Amino acid sequence: MNELVKALEPLLGDIEHTLVSVNGSTFLLIAAPYTQMAQPPEGYAFIDRYYIASNHIYFVKKQLVAELQTAGFATLDCPYPYKYLAAAAGFGVPLRSTLIAHPKFGTRFAMEVIGVKGVYAETIDESVLRERPPLHPFCEKCGKCVAVCPQGALNEGGFDPLRCTRSRQEKCDFPTAESSRNMGVNLWGCDLCQRVCPLNAKLPETPLTEEEKALLDFDALLAAFTAGKKGMEPYRDILGGNYMRPVKLLSLLFRVLANTGKAEQYREAALPYLDHPDERLRDAAEYLWNRPDLSGNEK
Repeated sequence: MNELVKALEPLLGDIEHTLVSVNGSTFLLIAAPYTQMAQPPEGYAFIDRYYIASNHIYFVKKQLVAELQTAGFATLDCPYPYKYLAAAAGFGVPLRSTLIAHPKFGTRFAMEVIGVKGVYAETIDESVLRERPPLHPFCEKCGKCVAVCPQGALNEGGFDPLRCTRSRQEKCDFPTAESSRNMGVNLWGCDLCQRVCPLNAKLPETPLTEEEKALLDFDALLAAFTAGKKGMEPYRDILGGNYMRPVKLLSLLFRVLANTGKAEQYREAALPYLDHPDERLRDAAEYLWNRPDLSGNEK
């Protein structure tokens, strides 16, 4: 058994992993898969389960690093783009959506990388990590993610992160009514490109769990997000560090609520925030307050 893997065996368990060496150091790639959430029913928002997996694998990495250091290994940060390293190590293939697809998990996984000084695996040339790896050949003839992207962030020429719903959520930037409407009920994450990707076709999707329903119900979200950081505590595991950003999350929630068939029901919730000093929240409150009715007329 590989000396490095042997040192980690008690903690690795059944965690999917691989090793690759570059320029005198070895990198352990680890993955946490997750199941695709079915489109939530009416009355519930969507938060991509990727963030739960990402949170989980982050803490697994911390445990592994501590174990390695105790065992006498010198650890280091990975200086290479994770996706480039994964492609070079055969841990995933690059897609037009900028995601990578794992042979078992498709795009439904979160990944971390741990570096260790020394050579404990097959060595690859560092030069292959300096340029973006080529797309999976299937992407050249598919185009499903390009067609489904609500913001037009994907096109035949590549990916425009400034238009991506996920990127806009990070900045809380939805400059037009159209871009806000295209957000739908996606509170955190978008997922549409992954839903249509043929490399995910055989992966099961599952409905919201009872725990998810309790958290993603519109009324529960509104109560929690208007309570500030204290109200955000139950969302720690599904939002990671973002649960400490109530202004951003309330801004996004107002946009989600405005995009439902019950926008009128939540309109009054925006009133206290129409003069809020944070422009993101003020703009989102105005979007909910002025949401066009079904006839298309501004209120």
